[in-house]
Amino acid sequence: MNFKINLHTIKLLSIFVKYNFLKLLMKIKEVDSESKIKPLRKSFLIIFVAGICILLISIAYYYYSSTREIVVNEKYSELKTLCQIKATRINQWLFERHSDIKFFSNNNYLSDLIIEYNSKVHSDELESHIIDILEPVLLNDRYHDIIILDTNRKISLSLKNGSSLMPSILDAYIDKAIAADSIVLSDLYKDEVRDVIFIDFIAPIRDSSGIVRAIMLFRIDPSINFYPLIVEWPGPSPSAESFLVRYENDELLVLNELRHAKNTALKLTIPLRYVENTAVKAVMGQSGKITGEDYRGVQVLTHAQPIKNTNWFIITEIDMDEIVSELRKREFVIMFAVGVIIIILILGLLIYYKNRKEQIFHKLYQREKALRETNEIFKTTLYSIGDAVITTGVDGNIIRMNKIAEQLTGWLESDALGQNIEKVFRIINEDNLKSVENPVRIVLKQGKIVGLANHTLLISKDGNQIPIVDSGAPIKNEAGEIFGVVLVFRDQTEERVAQNQINESREFFVRLFNLSPLPTAILNADEMLYLNISDSFTEVIGYAPEDVFNKSFYHLPIWMHPESIIERMSALMTLKKITKHEVEVITKIGEVKQMLLFLDLFEQKERQYIFLKLLDVTNEHHYVQTIRDSENRFKTMFVSNPQPMLVYDLKTENILEVNDAAIKHFGFSYEEFINIKLSSIKAQDSANLIQVKSFYGPGWEKLKCLRKKSGSSFVADVLTDKISWQGIDARVMLIIDITERINAQKTLIEAKEKAEMNDKLKSAFLANMSHEIRTPLNGIIGFSELLKQMDFSQNEQFEFFEIINSSGKRLLALVNDIIDLSKIQSGNIKAKFSQFDLNKTFNDLYIFFKPIAEKKSLALSKQISLPDQETLIVSDEQRVYQILANLIGNAIKYTDKGSIEIGYKINDAKIIFYVKDTGIGIPEEAREQVFERFMQLERPDKQVDGTGLGLAITKGLLDILGGTIDFESNKGDGTTFFVEIPYLKNME
Repeated sequence: MNFKINLHTIKLLSIFVKYNFLKLLMKIKEVDSESKIKPLRKSFLIIFVAGICILLISIAYYYYSSTREIVVNEKYSELKTLCQIKATRINQWLFERHSDIKFFSNNNYLSDLIIEYNSKVHSDELESHIIDILEPVLLNDRYHDIIILDTNRKISLSLKNGSSLMPSILDAYIDKAIAADSIVLSDLYKDEVRDVIFIDFIAPIRDSSGIVRAIMLFRIDPSINFYPLIVEWPGPSPSAESFLVRYENDELLVLNELRHAKNTALKLTIPLRYVENTAVKAVMGQSGKITGEDYRGVQVLTHAQPIKNTNWFIITEIDMDEIVSELRKREFVIMFAVGVIIIILILGLLIYYKNRKEQIFHKLYQREKALRETNEIFKTTLYSIGDAVITTGVDGNIIRMNKIAEQLTGWLESDALGQNIEKVFRIINEDNLKSVENPVRIVLKQGKIVGLANHTLLISKDGNQIPIVDSGAPIKNEAGEIFGVVLVFRDQTEERVAQNQINESREFFVRLFNLSPLPTAILNADEMLYLNISDSFTEVIGYAPEDVFNKSFYHLPIWMHPESIIERMSALMTLKKITKHEVEVITKIGEVKQMLLFLDLFEQKERQYIFLKLLDVTNEHHYVQTIRDSENRFKTMFVSNPQPMLVYDLKTENILEVNDAAIKHFGFSYEEFINIKLSSIKAQDSANLIQVKSFYGPGWEKLKCLRKKSGSSFVADVLTDKISWQGIDARVMLIIDITERINAQKTLIEAKEKAEMNDKLKSAFLANMSHEIRTPLNGIIGFSELLKQMDFSQNEQFEFFEIINSSGKRLLALVNDIIDLSKIQSGNIKAKFSQFDLNKTFNDLYIFFKPIAEKKSLALSKQISLPDQETLIVSDEQRVYQILANLIGNAIKYTDKGSIEIGYKINDAKIIFYVKDTGIGIPEEAREQVFERFMQLERPDKQVDGTGLGLAITKGLLDILGGTIDFESNKGDGTTFFVEIPYLKNME
């Protein structure tokens, strides 16, 4: 350190001697030399301005290019995210449709109905059952049609759109479904007959022995609920679009309509030889950001992704022109700014060139004045310097020496002038006390600065030995010739004492430094050189001190990202306080460790040093990274989940976060959601939910009744789990709206109950029919046999014939009822409207039933509202008679005493008939069943004759006539039936 200080001092002195003392001797020659300074040349200024302009233009171009790249990358990130969302939605859409057909194809009851329907002449009743089960699925155009095929692949049943021909393209998919015994998705295809694009889900229907008895097809019109998933775009954009393609026959086939071209679905193809087409690039395996041409030949930015379990690719793209259009204004601003800067630069340089000339002339005057002062400055400097200084000529004789030199050598300057340097400046080696070559002679020989070793003693004039450190430097003229030497030296007595103390302190520091358990290093802040490392640094990082010492921070491959650490060190120089950073360190064997870097700055003798410590946190970092990865996966699942999800605070039940599906489903905005509590979306258990829980089965306790912003409620299957959300104990909630599933399940249950009820009614009907048919047949056969076997009187024979005739009529009425009901159910009965006299029909009914009522001691009365001249109406007279006859007959059958009243009245455009009795009445619990087929009210006191078809036939006939039927009744108080039909006076 002392040696360096002397070198610095002697350099300063040599400069003063060279440019001051010698110039004083050279006088006018030096002044003339200074006067030859020339101003800057114009050519140099032109080149300089041109260089600056080129630099500014380059910087502007680089800025524009980098900005363009950033904008493109941001737009690509949006494209990629949107493409992934669309792919997820398509997969979800396919999964939901697959679940539908799986549910129905695995339904044993439905499968048995379909097999039975295909194995017989197509039964209208079976067809009605199948339609009742499957028809709810067709609501809201979820499916275009549901088709049942027989074993010959002929259409046996089409639920909605009357499909009659099966496209041959489906044969291969049907074979695949049968062979795999699983549900198969056909590809998109065009029905050439209808000129419509379809996609089908195909499932085989097997019997209990595993033989295929039928094929079920769920046919979807993709233009309604599939293509919108692909083509819809979340924001305004004049060029962005997304579409599906598939690979076939060395070309790509576009599967949906395109934004910039019409009539392209399953028609537009892109040959694979168009290698610049972005869709071709994606299908051929290129991933990530894709640029090239689209189907129009326009340059686009594209991201593509395959759809799982299909041969489809989803393509999202946007025109490059649209992306860079945002930069046009910025490009103009940059060009304008660069032009203004160039103009200002040129004007500034012209002003500078003018001022430069004036400065040169002024400077020449100042230098000439300064030359006169140089001698005095040199003397003052020489005598005021803190070190001893002696100057000599080339012969080694002393020219000048300052006061410090007088004190150390013991010679006065006046006595030493002209003396040889060896006489005044005598030095020996401190260790062996032998003479040492004088540094002045060495400088004159070598022509460069030299210094002696520290162990040097100066022998003063009085014989004292003084430890010194010294150095010498040549004094040269402008030609490089040496014409003197400057010698600088200093007394080291006090420094030696201080140095010993420093050495002791240094050893103590080094010992503490090496005992540090953390890897530690010290760097020179100016040159960024490693000065020392601790033993723990060697143990952990692997580098020995000799590998590191005086090595540049930039060249030692320890840091994974050295540029970031340089920035932090630069900040440390400004802040001057301990900083902590997380960094990646590469050990000597190549292992990468995560560490905390502690940086501190300290100064010593006007030099700055950086104190560096490392703490290994690799294991902690892996743990934190695992948590972050888990959080990122959760956030991705949370945001992209198609089902509503939300996170709420366990303590306050404040909603903390929701996904887009929840916002869409509930109708709240994001800001509204995070300002409400969980209770705001809860609803009281409705009767609907209570009913659902009764048939839902295991897991019903997870069902909740939730409320939308509109106030409507729905039943949901709710799953929750505890999580930590930004340091808060919270729960994540997954909400699955099961409204459609409940409706489908209700339909199945109702269909099952209806089928069971029909089975019971059929059994009751068959038992009743056997009785109803057997009784009149026994009467006919029995009395016919009696007439053949015995002789009876004429009166007895007449009585027998009456019984046979009555039994025949009863049997005929029974057969007519069954035929009428069958015709009503099959739709084969048509109303025969004609004009007839209503009062006459009413009188006929009264006359017919009056004796029958009198046999049971019942009073039959009638009430009519129209005079005979106004009683012509238009309807089906036969069916009106039949309807009223059924009601009057039932009234007589179920009334044992009292009266029966029949009549009608006119109410606006309606005729209201009524039949009122005082019979046993109809209990409330049987109200919904009285119009069912084969339904009869039971009487505990007697057997009731009949088939239970009368009211069912009556209701069916009224549907044909456009009328309605209702009744009022209390058990034991009688019943009043009301029948309404349109009141028409003529045939118009």
